[in-house]
Amino acid sequence: MTFLLPPVGKVTHKVEDERLEVLICQAFGFYPKEIRATWRKDREICKYEAFHRNVAPNSDGTYYVWLSIKIDPKERDRFRCHLEHEGLQEPLVLAWKEERGESLRGWTCRSRFFTSVGKCAATFPIPVYLRRFHLPLEQ
Repeated sequence: MTFLLPPVGKVTHKVEDERLEVLICQAFGFYPKEIRATWRKDREICKYEAFHRNVAPNSDGTYYVWLSIKIDPKERDRFRCHLEHEGLQEPLVLAWKEERGESLRGWTCRSRFFTSVGKCAATFPIPVYLRRFHLPLEQ
C-alpha cells in the first residue's frame, strides 16, 4: 500500500551583514522521497544561485530537505520558495516575512506560511508538528 505525505515547509533567514542575508527554505515530513524544491526571483528559477542539500531521511520514515540562497535584503520580497511533491495538489509557495521582535542570534524564531495567493497555508505551530514526528527542535 502506497501513501502520500505532503511536505510542511517554512522559510527562515540569517543576516550576514546589512548588504547580504541568507534565506533558508525547509521542507520536512514528506513521503515519498521525490520532491522538487526551488528558489524563484520574480517567478524565474534561481538555478545557479541556490545551494541545495540532498534529501535525507527522518527517523519516522519521512524525508526532509533544505535549500538556501544569498540575497540583497532590499530584494527579499522578490524571492519565493516553491515546493512540488506528489502529495500536494498544487505547489506550495513560501516567502519569509519579518515579524518584529522575532529574531534570536540572526535566525528567525517564527515564520509565516504563505501559499501562492498569500493566504495562510498552515494553522498549527511548527514545534507541535516536530514533536509529533519526534524530530529535534531547532534552538
